[in-house]
Amino acid sequence: MANHTASHDYDYIYSDEANFWEDYDIMDADIEAQTGQKAKYLRFPGGSSNTVGEKEGIMTELAKEAGERGLRYFDWTITSGDAEYGYTEESLLENIKGELELD
Repeated sequence: MANHTASHDYDYIYSDEANFWEDYDIMDADIEAQTGQKAKYLRFPGGSSNTVGEKEGIMTELAKEAGERGLRYFDWTITSGDAEYGYTEESLLENIKGELELD
């Protein structure tokens, strides 16, 4: 399981490193309460090389802090369609299969 932050609010979480980790910690506490374990993985909203953060160098600092916290991060580069209204399980699966370039 990967932590993806509680709010996914780019303007807030990427305005300051402290804001990001505060939001992360909220979700981390929820994950631990539900599973009994802290997340070992992180998926940055917008990706690890996103340009949504207005603060210069914030992604570099967040990646460094993630490592210091013992977290591994990864990106998800497939658009499944789960952010769209009215999606179905079948449409999500088809979108994912289409983007995986399966032979």
